[in-house]
Amino acid sequence: MEQNLLKSIEEIEPGLISFENTINYDVCYICKDDNLQIKKVICEDCKVAFCENKCIKLCGGEVCQKNKKFACPLHNQECALCMKHNYCNLCQTKCYYNNCKNLFCPSCYRRNEHQTRNPTISCKFFTCERDNINDCIMTSLFCQTCEKRICKICIKNEKDHFPFLK
Repeated sequence: MEQNLLKSIEEIEPGLISFENTINYDVCYICKDDNLQIKKVICEDCKVAFCENKCIKLCGGEVCQKNKKFACPLHNQECALCMKHNYCNLCQTKCYYNNCKNLFCPSCYRRNEHQTRNPTISCKFFTCERDNINDCIMTSLFCQTCEKRICKICIKNEKDHFPFLK
């Protein structure tokens, strides 16, 4: 009987069954937590499990909140400023510049909304005074403590100056 089973497995076309691609819904994709007491959420699109309210959160958008839609960290872009996955791509706001691919959560976009220009004018006119990186103006903030506009990379090093980003 074992030989018949092995023979039938060998006859299966290679690539049809892959044990590497099997999904374990008991293990979180991000933190690898396998505790069955912690509720796991399975993303409807990518079919991956995440720890609820830890590794995946409900999208912060009103419509998504009502529909209990989660912002999957695998296929939804993080906010280009706060770098969090609190909103799905549909609930985030695109940078004002047509050719920029950055998306922002509503609160981060509001923080820099005054920087918006004509959609045909490039958003990359800001150069950080600290590290001389030229990037999208919408990915920077004015630091009241340092009295300088700094980029998102420098913001990460000054999180105590920006308590809303923690």
